[in-house]
Amino acid sequence: MLLMVGGLAAVYFLVYNQKSGQVLMETVRRNVGRELGQAQRNAETVRNAFRKTPYPRLVHAREADQYPYFIYRKGQLVYWSDYRVTPDYEQFSTLGRLGTVQLKSGVFLTLRLTYSESGGRVEIFTLIPLLHKYGVENDYLKTRLDGRVFPDEISELSTSPSPGTWPVYGPDRTYLFSVQIPAKPDAQRNLFFVGLAAGTLLVAGFWFVMNNRLRTLSQRVRYGWGLPVVALYFAGIRFLMLHFNLPNAIAETALFNSKYYASSEANPSLGDLFLNVTAVLGWLVFVLKFFFRSHFYQRSIGLPVPARIGLMLAAAVASYWALYLHFYVLASFYKHSQLSLDITRGIGFSLFSVTTLLIFVLTSFSYFAATHVLLRYFARLSEGIRAGWVWFAVGAVVFAGFSYGLALFFPEAIGLHLLYGLGVLLFGFTRYLYKFRYAMATYFFVAALICAAAGASAVYSYEKHKLVVNKQSFGNQMLAENDVLGEFLLHEAGLNIQRDNFILSRFTGPLASETAIADKVEQAYIGSYFSRYDVEVHAFDPAGNHLRGDDQPHSFFDFEKTYRKQRDGKEIYRTAYEDLYFINETRRDFIKQYVSLVDVMKDGELLGYVVIDLKQRRVVPTNVYPELLINKRFMQAPESRDYSYAVYQDGKIGYTEGSYNYRKNFPARLLGETAAARDGLNFNDFHHVVVGEAGGKQIVVSGRRYPVKNLLSNFSFLFVVLVMAISLGIFVRTLWYWASRETLSFSARIQLYLNAAFFLPMLAVSIATLSIVRSAYREDLNRSFLEQAETVSNNLGGYVNQYRRGFLSKEELIDAVKRIAQYTRSDVNVFERSGQLLVSSQMEIYERGILSRNINMDAYLAIARDYDHRVLLPETVGALRYNAVYEGIYDYSANRLMGIVSIPFFASKAELDAQVVEVLSTILNIFTAIFIAMLVLSHFASRILTVPLRLITQNIRKTSLNAYNEPIRWDSKDEIGMMVGEYNKMLLNLEASKQALARSEKEAAWREMAQQVAHEIKNPLTPMKLTLQHLQRAMRLESPEVARRTERSFGTLLDQVDTLSDIATAFSAYAKMPVPKDEHFDVAEVLRKTLELYRSHDEVSLRTSIPDLHCEVRGDAQLMGRIFTNLLLNGIQSVPHGRRPEIEVSLQRIDREVLIAVADNGCGIAENVQPKVFLPNFSTKYAGSGIGLAVARHGIEHAGGSIWFETKVGEGTTFFVRLPLI
Repeated sequence: MLLMVGGLAAVYFLVYNQKSGQVLMETVRRNVGRELGQAQRNAETVRNAFRKTPYPRLVHAREADQYPYFIYRKGQLVYWSDYRVTPDYEQFSTLGRLGTVQLKSGVFLTLRLTYSESGGRVEIFTLIPLLHKYGVENDYLKTRLDGRVFPDEISELSTSPSPGTWPVYGPDRTYLFSVQIPAKPDAQRNLFFVGLAAGTLLVAGFWFVMNNRLRTLSQRVRYGWGLPVVALYFAGIRFLMLHFNLPNAIAETALFNSKYYASSEANPSLGDLFLNVTAVLGWLVFVLKFFFRSHFYQRSIGLPVPARIGLMLAAAVASYWALYLHFYVLASFYKHSQLSLDITRGIGFSLFSVTTLLIFVLTSFSYFAATHVLLRYFARLSEGIRAGWVWFAVGAVVFAGFSYGLALFFPEAIGLHLLYGLGVLLFGFTRYLYKFRYAMATYFFVAALICAAAGASAVYSYEKHKLVVNKQSFGNQMLAENDVLGEFLLHEAGLNIQRDNFILSRFTGPLASETAIADKVEQAYIGSYFSRYDVEVHAFDPAGNHLRGDDQPHSFFDFEKTYRKQRDGKEIYRTAYEDLYFINETRRDFIKQYVSLVDVMKDGELLGYVVIDLKQRRVVPTNVYPELLINKRFMQAPESRDYSYAVYQDGKIGYTEGSYNYRKNFPARLLGETAAARDGLNFNDFHHVVVGEAGGKQIVVSGRRYPVKNLLSNFSFLFVVLVMAISLGIFVRTLWYWASRETLSFSARIQLYLNAAFFLPMLAVSIATLSIVRSAYREDLNRSFLEQAETVSNNLGGYVNQYRRGFLSKEELIDAVKRIAQYTRSDVNVFERSGQLLVSSQMEIYERGILSRNINMDAYLAIARDYDHRVLLPETVGALRYNAVYEGIYDYSANRLMGIVSIPFFASKAELDAQVVEVLSTILNIFTAIFIAMLVLSHFASRILTVPLRLITQNIRKTSLNAYNEPIRWDSKDEIGMMVGEYNKMLLNLEASKQALARSEKEAAWREMAQQVAHEIKNPLTPMKLTLQHLQRAMRLESPEVARRTERSFGTLLDQVDTLSDIATAFSAYAKMPVPKDEHFDVAEVLRKTLELYRSHDEVSLRTSIPDLHCEVRGDAQLMGRIFTNLLLNGIQSVPHGRRPEIEVSLQRIDREVLIAVADNGCGIAENVQPKVFLPNFSTKYAGSGIGLAVARHGIEHAGGSIWFETKVGEGTTFFVRLPLI
């Protein structure tokens, strides 16, 4: 497969190598044509929708919203579809049908569609974004080319042709724009495929060599030598990749970028760490497979005890290193990057977070594999050594001392591994890995518990350290003195203001305007560098009065008096630049502040003053615009928003901010403690870090202690991740078992089903719960937004009405808006009833072109057309998503709309994540607790449920045909009881079958013996009888007297010979007895005919009770008649001399059976004789053969019936015959 991939890459390189940048340009031109065609169709849709009404602003062609479009009538904007793009008709009007326009928010292709109506000429401009550009760079706003038009290889765009660029034209050959394509644009792509081909071929070659070497070693049974060969293979591949900076040298990816993670030369990036951990795990798989076949293993387990103890100690210490490395890898995320495994910090599934979790899973599996080999080896070495596990504990002591000496002491890791190792050794878990049973899964889950605990411990330790670092950084930022670069930029801004003709013209005459001066200063001279400051610009006349009026609270000389304050003949706040002041002192409103006092002169004449006041901004989570205005390099850690801090000067508190009460709950003596500055200290449920030198200015930064419950939450999260990985592996292994037609044990299936029955519903409930909580939180947040918007609208309504009536200037309205925004801690925008921006508490967001001065048209239509009082709409700026509430401001006396107030709210992702994480943590904790309980419960449940199975298995193993089989006692009547009952019935049937088999064997033996006996007896009887008869005749002839005397003796001898002959004949008949017939007959009729033969015997009293029934059975009718005859004869012959024989015969039909009874009044059957009654050749009669009852039972059982008897000695016997009816 590797050779195939390498070959394909090489072929692709050879075919594609000759192509040039023409390919990229064809792609760009094709994309431009496609987008222009779609824009044309959208424009026609808009025209058809709006030409039908004279009020286009009150309709909305939503199907055309794919591109921003603007409608002008007679040069006046009457409709817009986008609130983020600021149109400029002066630029639009100079373009033809197609063109390119550069706005504040980026570069756009423009498509112009014109039509005429009664109201005049209408123009529809559709914009296709080419370049998204903002005045600031942060996580939300990033300058980028639009991916719908440009491939990733193109990074530069120009709106004018220049040498070295590639022009792009419209369908009518109108020049649109140019792009800069790097030299050899396909080199990187080609290099990638060259590297892929070379790399795969190299790996394939190495693998081929290594595989041959392994095969040779395995044939020579040298498995131990294969392990270093595999290690060298993986190490060699990784060395070459690191040496040639692969794959980053071929195709740069964030995963292999050192700026995100770099811990050592072996791990210069997160991707390299992932590959290294994967290589280690791959080698450990080989160790698992071959180590226990190696000569080293075989020889070492046979060494003397002292040598084995030394190896045991070495294996124990090595196993502790395995968990330490797992712990260290997790710790490296915090030491060498901003990555985190802390679930309580938020839920994210970025490439880095997923890779981090994969590394955690791989290191956990590596720990399991390494410790399994070492602990199994330890267990084998300890065989025959008393209390061998003690040496594992000794290994913990040795490793602890060693790690402490190297400053690598992690007691949590040592304690966890000691607990794990002892558990594995005592319970013998190492025996379970190679058999796919549930015990194997239990082994995995136990290891997962230890790995998750180690991971949670690492996260807990380093998250606490991270909090200290963040607080120290926050405190140092607060204590930081002058910003040298910022002061230089402000100084340069002051010089430029003094030379700006526009500003000079606004200080005198009818054009005097503080608003115009402030707008010019903020737009032209206060750059994005000061995005972390709130900016106020004031303009004063030469007398020091505000240009906007005399009713302003502060004059220029008030500023001058405040900031040019002197001490010991020196200005306290002055910086290195004249008239530029930095305020960073401990006071009630402690905040870092710059103030620049600029004298505006013209030809030596003082025209006035400009004051630039910059105050450092603290971001409020619900504010949107400060999130957008602050450059990324000035963003503080999200946790800092919840910090409280206090400023101390010479040990005395000066200023506090936040919820913590320092005056009451923070003793000043803690300022001097070393731990407070180094690691922070916990006091009053808060964690405090002191920044600054004792005796000078110090800042105490406080936040909630890192909760111990987070340790449990992270443990649960990491454990669930491992459980999912293990479950996936078990699922794949189970599919493989099914595919190979192998089966799991019953107990394993029970435990898997129990866990699945718990896991799947829990997962569904968790997802549903999180969805409900998230939805409920959003609803509550939206409700609070609407309520806050209503409050702001009510407060602003009066100011807007006064402004409309001329009682309030625009500057005063601006001040009112800013006061309300500051009081409500939100951003407030007020729009004209025409939809254009009137005032805003954050004008900078509009002045920079990040948002348009036109209202969101959806909001305008909802309020102006549909008469909604307020509306909540989702909005986006760049990558930032937020909600905005729009509410109409009405003059109820005139019943008309005065304006629309807009309040954007940033439903802080951190706050939302905190709510979701809280619920998720609870769910994970519950899941983990229940899963562990289910793990234990399923183990015992499977054992309990399989007890009867094991019991039955043991009994089945002991089942014998030669001895009595003991039935199982089971008192419960459940399913197991039913199974046990059936098993006991089987034993009864088996016992009956044993007896039947014994009888059958005996009968077969008797038949064989009877045939032999009959043959052996008959052979001498005939000559004996002939000899006796001859002697009798001879004696009669020779001596009548002797003949007379011996006549009786000869008669007796001849009678006995006849008797023996009859017995031999009976034996022969029994041996030759044919197989009974299988026919249908009326057994009642056969019984009646048999009885008729005995009714004429006067010496026998015969009573019968046979109803007139037809009882049809299956069997041999002739044999059944002989059986009845034999029973009657036996009954008659059993009566002793002197007693009249009384025979009673009855027949009953019971359900589907017929019962026949033959009773006599004979002597009965003695107890010691009863078991032998049905045996062949047994008889209590002097001349009986003992064959009759044996033949009777054989014939009745052949008919599916049974025969038995009941007897009382001295009173008689009753024989019963039961036959099934047809």
